[in-house]
Amino acid sequence: MQSSPLFLEEPIRMSSILEPSKPNFFPAMTKIVGTLGPKSRSVDVISRCLEAGMSVARFDFSWGDPEYHQQTLENLRAAIKSTKKLCAVMLDTVGPELQVVNKTEHPISLQADTLVVLTPDQKKEATSNLLPVNFSGLSKAVKKGDTIFIGQYLFTGSETTSVWLEREKSFPFWLVEEILHWFVAMCPNPVSFTPPLGTSIGYRFLEWWSTLKMGKRSVLLCITVSEVNGDDVTCVIKNSATLAGSLYTLHVSQIHIDLPTLSSKDKEVISTWGAQNNIDFLSLSYTRHAEDIRHVRAIADRFYLIAYVFCVYYKYFPYGMNTYANLVLMQNVATKSPSLDSKKRMKCSFQLPNSEDSTSQNVLFRFLSILFEIFQAREFLSKFGDLKQTQIFAKIENIEGLTHFDEILREADGIILSRGNLGIDLPPEKVFLFQKAAIYKCNMAGKPAVVTRVVDTMTDNLRPTRAEATDVANAVLDGSDAIVLGAETLRGLYPVETISTVGKICAEAEKVYNQDLYFKKAVKFVGEPMTHLESIASSAVRAAIKVKASVIICFTSSGRAARLIAKYRPTMPVISVVIPQLKTNQLRWTFTGAFEARQSLIVRGLFPMLADPRHPAESKSATNESILKVALDHGKAFGIIKPHDRVVVCQKVADSSVVKIIELDD
Repeated sequence: MQSSPLFLEEPIRMSSILEPSKPNFFPAMTKIVGTLGPKSRSVDVISRCLEAGMSVARFDFSWGDPEYHQQTLENLRAAIKSTKKLCAVMLDTVGPELQVVNKTEHPISLQADTLVVLTPDQKKEATSNLLPVNFSGLSKAVKKGDTIFIGQYLFTGSETTSVWLEREKSFPFWLVEEILHWFVAMCPNPVSFTPPLGTSIGYRFLEWWSTLKMGKRSVLLCITVSEVNGDDVTCVIKNSATLAGSLYTLHVSQIHIDLPTLSSKDKEVISTWGAQNNIDFLSLSYTRHAEDIRHVRAIADRFYLIAYVFCVYYKYFPYGMNTYANLVLMQNVATKSPSLDSKKRMKCSFQLPNSEDSTSQNVLFRFLSILFEIFQAREFLSKFGDLKQTQIFAKIENIEGLTHFDEILREADGIILSRGNLGIDLPPEKVFLFQKAAIYKCNMAGKPAVVTRVVDTMTDNLRPTRAEATDVANAVLDGSDAIVLGAETLRGLYPVETISTVGKICAEAEKVYNQDLYFKKAVKFVGEPMTHLESIASSAVRAAIKVKASVIICFTSSGRAARLIAKYRPTMPVISVVIPQLKTNQLRWTFTGAFEARQSLIVRGLFPMLADPRHPAESKSATNESILKVALDHGKAFGIIKPHDRVVVCQKVADSSVVKIIELDD
């Protein structure tokens, strides 16, 4: 039986800190999303990542072609088969990401207080004085004094290429040179990497020496707009930096970039690679809209309906939503739309802003645009078979997304707090406030909250910094469902160790998570009267805590009941037994359940298993004791259920939902 969690309000025994962490089949309740790439795409590495605790594999299409990612996915499937561990697939779109293009891939050194020109002419070669960008409208979007950040992959503000040693003024460089000369003399062919003892060590020394001689090289560049000349933007470099690689992300702080959230490249990738592989999650990068919508909150639900109708009929509106005539036309269509019932059609009959009131119109257009972004993504996915089940996670990356967070949360299936770009848009002292507020809203809405950029230094180091370890723990204590590892697993030297370390930190933080306080807040937020499912879910969690159950078992077909139980953050694992449903399209039979099971893998505390589809009659009612026995055996096999433990079971019997407590014998 599991021990009771230690709340932060209680005194922590210092001796308990020295006790070694106990290994468990579930490394942590908090899930880990690993980005697969050059350092983590082999079957062996992926298998070890799954064993270490990765439950969602992220495929970042801001680099690499579909063929490359397809091979990585095939390796993932082989690893899943060999480890017998479920893993979901997340496709991360590029979105309106600005990039500096370096076709030669030669390192570019830039010096502080010098000038550099950003040009949309991608045919030109990138140099220390000229950087081609992939956006022709940059000169129209920025003005003198605006701040632009350039870096590889994402931003931390402190990334370096010198990771092991720092330059010391008194370091005896002459001694290193003597050692290098000795190593070179010992190597018969120091240019090749296949000689006897000494060469590889000599080259390590050479790299180390180069780093020492150069000192730290920042790969995050900060520049300020000095002048705009036609399509070119002249900037003053604020810090010295060396940029290496073919692509660098460019971020203009607190500036609206007029590019679609779902680009043509994104649509192509989704319709081909995504549809072919039935992706579980779509990460919608740079989800945003530009204008404050305080003035239209009173009629937000009405415009929501109009936006919905527009998404159904948008191909008939040649100029989109950004004309007053089309807004009037949309309202007329909405009031007659067969997609809406009579009450909703009536809601669409209201007074539009005056045709000459451009300010109010612009606010409405911007409000409609963010709803349209997510609606359009949903409609686009629905065209490709099973992709209509794909969940859309909105990625909040800038001030625009932050300003309209509530509207985004209402439409998305989950939220990813992309702290790289967002950490640049916000003052440093405000980042933690947004994190806490956003995660709280997600928790109360019962939607997964995912946090990025936690252990950046583990890209090159075996251990995180003290600040990073504390950051991971605080993300768990704030209520995060999952942690995303980006560069740490994509190109990091220690992808498996990183996943394992983050999992251990999460597990320790969960031991002091104040579930009692959270439960009271969640119940108060839901209010009374509760819905039938909310009542059952909260009751199951309360019962499990009171009887100190080792696990909660929930039978579900859609996954909704299990997610509601997880919403109340029980201190014990929730085994979600997904009951397959048999369906037909008059041509063939298919079972549902696979999507629902995999999509549970990003929810904190939820661990899915598929019921046997060979007995659909038994599985449909979920009353047969054999299914419960399979779930119990599953828990026993992995050590989370022991003799004399109590188990809370949540299942549907006929038209009634039942919560029962089982005490196991020997």
